[in-house]
Amino acid sequence: MTIRQLLLPQKGERWFASMALVAATVINALMIYKYYDRFTLGGKLGFWGLFNDRFMVSGYDVLTYISLSNWKLYHVIYRHPLLAPILYPLSALNKCIMDETRFNAAVFIYAAVLIICSFYTALMLMRIMRDMAGVGKGNAMMLTALFFSFAHIMLTSMVPDHFAISLCLLVTTLYIAGMSMKGQYQWGRWQMMAMMTITAGVTLTNGVKTVIAGLFTMGRRYLSPRVWMVTVVMPVILLLAAYMAQHLWIEVPQNEKTRQNIEHKMKADKKFAAKINRQKEWDKKHLGKPIGDNNMLKWTDTSSSRIDAIVENLWGESIQVHRRYLLQDVNRNRPVIVTYGWWGNYAVEIVMAILFIGGIVTGWRHRFFRLCLSWFAFDMVLHLVLGFGIIEVYIMSGHWLFVVPIAIAYLIAHAAPKWRQWIVMTTFMLTIFLWTYNGWNIARYMLNMPT
Repeated sequence: MTIRQLLLPQKGERWFASMALVAATVINALMIYKYYDRFTLGGKLGFWGLFNDRFMVSGYDVLTYISLSNWKLYHVIYRHPLLAPILYPLSALNKCIMDETRFNAAVFIYAAVLIICSFYTALMLMRIMRDMAGVGKGNAMMLTALFFSFAHIMLTSMVPDHFAISLCLLVTTLYIAGMSMKGQYQWGRWQMMAMMTITAGVTLTNGVKTVIAGLFTMGRRYLSPRVWMVTVVMPVILLLAAYMAQHLWIEVPQNEKTRQNIEHKMKADKKFAAKINRQKEWDKKHLGKPIGDNNMLKWTDTSSSRIDAIVENLWGESIQVHRRYLLQDVNRNRPVIVTYGWWGNYAVEIVMAILFIGGIVTGWRHRFFRLCLSWFAFDMVLHLVLGFGIIEVYIMSGHWLFVVPIAIAYLIAHAAPKWRQWIVMTTFMLTIFLWTYNGWNIARYMLNMPT
């Protein structure tokens, strides 16, 4: 496998790739439609207030739109040390457009990024089903369609957050690792270094998964000092340097200026002060108790119910949106736990769980699937044990939910013939239902229809 073969759809993949491109374009058109009137305004505007006050999609951040409109560091750089450098050229492009036309093209520019990421995610995931799990092309396409029917994968593919980039990189890493295990691709040390740098640079925890992939791919050779120095130590040094440069030269002075502006506005604007105080009260009542107060531990949660979080959020909202409080934000107006009003949603959860568990049992003996499951286990420790982001765990579905269709692929590939037909039919029906249910509810929200 060459880089060209990796990046370009091959014969037999082009029809599917075209459909994936069309689907990604359509769902991004919905996002553009919802916010077009206000979010395309250019000129010298208060973009933070313009975007942040209007945007609400399940708690996803609108920081990328703001960064592309008025270049500043808004993302938490110790968690995303390379995200700002990746976005900077796009911001420069948008500035040129705004200077010439007074039209803010941020929603269009980032939509293009999301479409490309969704396209390659679909292509790599379909190949994983076919080449690693061993299902036929038709079932591989169906399972990829199932993945994109999941509520917060559909949303990840259209919101201005970093998760779509992260998802694309993770699935690509999985595919490369799988092909390397099969001996059909030589994953060299410098390529591992590049992948480690970019994946961890977008989201720091992705670096752990890249290290795990290296261990599964190379075994003990990966632990040799020479390999470890190139594939782990050097990326860590590069990311640390990127973080320190941004922190000292940009973030510190920017934060000081922001602090002064907020203090001044709190004194001068009573409505603004009241809004800030209301948000603090909401956070106290609805957010869980963290393990500690430092930068990393403040995102953890020791008090929120794990059972409720699994049923309604991790395995619920991630796959099926709740119609009550549809796409509302737990940091603003949505309760942490929302229940479904129809028993059928819980039936879907149960069927999905049975298929997933069956896939784990079937796929466990395969080394590649154990790699996938180790990634899944890492995320479950992060979210369910440490409670990282547990109150809105569904927005991080792109980091782990792809393991579910991969597991089902192993179940289909290795099931007895008399059971395979029923598993495929059940999966097909789930795919149709989820595309209809999630697609209709998300479209209603984006088209400003009554919900």
